[in-house]
Amino acid sequence: DARASHGIIGMIQPKTDTVEGTPPLYATGGAGRITNFVATDDGRYLIRLTGISRFQVSEELAVTTPYRQIKATWHPFSADTLPLSEAGGFDRASLMKELQSYLEARGLAADYDGIKAAPDVVLINTLSMIIPLTTGEKQALLEDETTADRAKTLKTLLSMVTTGQHLN
Repeated sequence: DARASHGIIGMIQPKTDTVEGTPPLYATGGAGRITNFVATDDGRYLIRLTGISRFQVSEELAVTTPYRQIKATWHPFSADTLPLSEAGGFDRASLMKELQSYLEARGLAADYDGIKAAPDVVLINTLSMIIPLTTGEKQALLEDETTADRAKTLKTLLSMVTTGQHLN
């Protein structure tokens, strides 16, 4: 349906991991435009989304489609649609120290030259997506208002994982 119209899909985390019934949703999600679409031989669709903006759920609609639909409020995240700019406002060296401790504790290697060269916004958003955290922790990162706020939350979460205070 999205491909046949505007090409935009909203993604929202469920608050629980239950597979039965209709789980409650978090109030904040992210919207992306479908930029790649492949139908597989077994009837699945593989899609790539390019992020557009976060949104707030203002109302969930009563629908008969096999997917849930909502009315979205976009204005709390109007800055998401502006060109990326350098974030600043956080201690990058301290975050890098926590990231290195996290990676070493898990026996993971990293391209530190690439990490150091990444702009703040790209670094923080990419780490927020790829580091395996709980649904609630990922949601906290999504809901942080600014990249600097997200960097501070990410640093705290990395420290919690490294020191064994993580929820998992």
